[in-house]
Amino acid sequence: MKKSCTPVPDRTFVMGMIEMAEFAEIINTPTANRYRDALDAKFVERNAELKRTAA
Repeated sequence: MKKSCTPVPDRTFVMGMIEMAEFAEIINTPTANRYRDALDAKFVERNAELKRTAA
């Protein structure tokens, strides 16, 4: 997501992979939630960076 010019598709893809891994019981729910939180933080960071660049 760091280099993406539009991070929404990347976030959607990664969130889907987390959901699939949780459903397949590859990762447990607390781990999936930590990944989701980290993904949300990176998403917000990248959006803020893009807004600063555009301004």
